[in-house]
Amino acid sequence: MLKNFKYIFIFIINWIKLLTLDIKKLNYRWNKYSNWIGYSSFFYLLPSLIIKGNSKLSYIWRIIWIYKAIIVYLSNYKYSNINNIVHGINRWLATLLIIYIFFISIKNYNIIYSLLLLLIPIYYIYKLKESIQIKNWNMYIFYQTIWQILSSIIASIILYDIQIKNSLYN
Repeated sequence: MLKNFKYIFIFIINWIKLLTLDIKKLNYRWNKYSNWIGYSSFFYLLPSLIIKGNSKLSYIWRIIWIYKAIIVYLSNYKYSNINNIVHGINRWLATLLIIYIFFISIKNYNIIYSLLLLLIPIYYIYKLKESIQIKNWNMYIFYQTIWQILSSIIASIILYDIQIKNSLYN
């Protein structure tokens, strides 16, 4: 149990380092590309299709999710084997969107439900990091693809449900 907390602590410290000091650095270095990862990056367009309304806020959030899809594609496919600022932008955007989705989920549901929703994609991030550590390309492709699909679908479901109940973007 203590080993898991140590791993989580190290992961958080390394993530903060990647968000600040090593903003251009890759989390991994493969000398190949995965079409699955490239295709699955476009699942981040899904939340932009879910958001309804004609307010400035609704347009801003649609643009943010479109931007997210493009950044993920560039980071995880186009520039996946070279250090580039797009990796830092992707990490920052992912971090901020996860925090945003988590907090609007807590505000509109309860903390237990919100944590359960968050645990699903976090499991796949954990497995993704594990695949990088053991340098398993096929495992990496699988978990990166599932992470991108699941996180975008969960965000879409939360955004859709909350906007129906509370007119989130109107």
